[in-house]
Amino acid sequence: MSEPRLKVKPRPGQSAGGSGTPADLAPLTALAAEEPTARLNVQIPAKMRQQLKIRAAQEGRTVQGLVKQLIQAYLASTHKTLG
Repeated sequence: MSEPRLKVKPRPGQSAGGSGTPADLAPLTALAAEEPTARLNVQIPAKMRQQLKIRAAQEGRTVQGLVKQLIQAYLASTHKTLG
């Protein structure tokens, strides 16, 4: 006697094929894949990390996205003074 199979419904935005990536994220995924990445580890006070995580969540963003934006803004502003 065989066991019944579970039927899994796709998540909102996920195709029934089960790729796991919503179709509207495909352009972003392709853009992210264009440039190699590197890990950056930084020691900060625990309270600052907690505040950063809370702020990112309140804005519906990730800490990674926030940090990337801050670094890009910093590099853009210092590039003008260095160049």
